[in-house]
Amino acid sequence: MARSKGAIHEDLSRSDRPIGASNFAFGLQIGGLLALVAFALLGLYRWKRGAWVSESGWGPWPWWLLAVGAVVFLLAIVAPKLLTPLNRLWTLVAIALHMIVSPVVMFLLWALVMTPMGWLVRLFGKDLLRMRLDPAARSYWILRDPPGPEPSTMRNQF
Repeated sequence: MARSKGAIHEDLSRSDRPIGASNFAFGLQIGGLLALVAFALLGLYRWKRGAWVSESGWGPWPWWLLAVGAVVFLLAIVAPKLLTPLNRLWTLVAIALHMIVSPVVMFLLWALVMTPMGWLVRLFGKDLLRMRLDPAARSYWILRDPPGPEPSTMRNQF
């Protein structure tokens, strides 16, 4: 029998390595995303200022973003193995973000959704789980009407 650490009886360690996207898919996604952001910035500045970005004092960086996106996209098609280090780095960053963001989001859901719902339920005096004790009750069993399926249908449930 395995020893438990603290109050946990399960082994929560992971021996499997997380598998990231293939280099081809990674390159297409990152290259496409960079190009999309570059086009969005170029269009936004053209719309807002009436001039292209390089003419409005922002310099050529959206064009560089577009160039990098195109290079990554083409590398994904021509030589996807060259994207392996970048893909691994991206996967490690994603794992680190997951370890930080997931608990924060779960806490926010609990604090901003579940807690106010619990307060409202208590405010209106609801007993959703029927937890109140009734000294006059003979039983807390809830009769089903109409009755459920025959007991013979409950064999080999799994």
